[in-house]
Amino acid sequence: VLHGEAISLGIRAALRLSEQFAGLPAPDSQAILTLLAAFRLPLLLPSGMETGAIMEKLGRDKKFDRGSIRFVLLRGLGDAFVSEDVSREAIVDAVEALRGYD
Repeated sequence: VLHGEAISLGIRAALRLSEQFAGLPAPDSQAILTLLAAFRLPLLLPSGMETGAIMEKLGRDKKFDRGSIRFVLLRGLGDAFVSEDVSREAIVDAVEALRGYD
């Protein structure tokens, strides 16, 4: 997966988490997903990509600091903030959701 493709997938996961934890309206999420699709960026995980491997790589990301998870969420378009309220389990669920469209 190329870096830009991984970012597109991460944005989709972050949108899901934003809806759950920050109250992002679904139409705002859909507007962003429509833009990603218009640029032919992936919105589904490639087959064979294991959730455990993704979580292991995420553990090395700058947002994961000494066991603490910091995640950028959206309340609305243009209204981003850093949250420490997203659990590892919620991230696993968001990664799993990348395997299909809900």
